[in-house]
Amino acid sequence: MPPTETLVKEKSSPDARNRRRLAGQRVFLIGGWQALEAASSRATGPEHVRGQDFWFRDTLVTRSTPDLTSLPRQVRGAQPHWLLIGQMVSEEDLPELVTKCQVMAPGARLAMLGALKDRGRAEAWVRRGCTVYLACNSTLDRVLDTLRIAALLDLQIVDYVMYLRWQRSMPKAPRLTDRQHQVLELIKQGHTNAEIAKELYLTQHTVEFHIRHLLQKLGARNRTEAAEMGHSLGIC
Repeated sequence: MPPTETLVKEKSSPDARNRRRLAGQRVFLIGGWQALEAASSRATGPEHVRGQDFWFRDTLVTRSTPDLTSLPRQVRGAQPHWLLIGQMVSEEDLPELVTKCQVMAPGARLAMLGALKDRGRAEAWVRRGCTVYLACNSTLDRVLDTLRIAALLDLQIVDYVMYLRWQRSMPKAPRLTDRQHQVLELIKQGHTNAEIAKELYLTQHTVEFHIRHLLQKLGARNRTEAAEMGHSLGIC
């Protein structure tokens, strides 16, 4: 049988505050998290599920509701290593909420839980600096271990299933000839058609011929767009 998860309430006392400072990993959870609720319901004794602070191994998880008024003060008091955005958080309020919390805990990394099908949300928050993005049905062990690894190795981690879906949805790079690769690379460097012709010992008419085929293969409208698409697809 798998080991039983042990979840203990962190009591409000001087000793508890000292233990909070000594926690190997402090996570401030904003919103709901089904795995944490399930684990807390298995804790022994009613006193273990009354408060907002819980221990799981060497990690202290502090739960909070997404209240824009009181949340920044709570974050400052918790001094977390991680801000973890859970479920039941208004998408409309989320940007302001995250900004306010990061002001109060500037050293904290951002992690989020979300639906695997919501690729747009994940992409947007990863671009905004989210360090870890995992499926909302992830287990307690999986999330906390991932946070620990991301912090230790300074990595940005996205749920593997979501990553595979991104890969499948990404446009495939077209196959270019060696000459087309050369022309595209010179376009990227800002060369004119005449300069490309001189560099490759071609006529300007031949260069224009290659560029027309490049635009067609890449689905680009002009030289600039072709260079940008080539870079994004890893062609040049």
